[in-house]
Amino acid sequence: MPRPVLRLLAAAMLLAGVAGPAGASPFGEDVPPNEAASIAAIRAAIVDAYHHQLGAPGSLARRDAHAKAHGCVGASFTVLPRLAPELRAGVFARPRTYPAVIRFSNGFRAERDDHAGDGRGMAIKLLGVAGRKLLERERWEPT
Repeated sequence: MPRPVLRLLAAAMLLAGVAGPAGASPFGEDVPPNEAASIAAIRAAIVDAYHHQLGAPGSLARRDAHAKAHGCVGASFTVLPRLAPELRAGVFARPRTYPAVIRFSNGFRAERDDHAGDGRGMAIKLLGVAGRKLLERERWEPT
């Protein structure tokens, strides 16, 4: 197993093994006392894995997983009105139907024959979601 993957697994195990809550978030989540350090360790492992994968300057960077797409389809994503109150947050806060795009893919980090044993992926992108986004250049886009 590649070293960056081992670091990522170790960081995930660290996060999973944290003890007891340190307090509650505004969303009612119990926040472990060393959550920030665990997140930093996972982030560092992911960045290290990307740098290891990238290789020489100017080479093509690929996704760390689900590199080979099988296709995308248009869809709609409906938040039902009978959703439990404790689950009503973010896009699930109110009943609504969002336009969406679904991307189907292989699970492996590199493109390879579809007959090779592999998991499959399905990613859902909601469109028309209001509010601030993580990507700076798309901060206020309705995506």
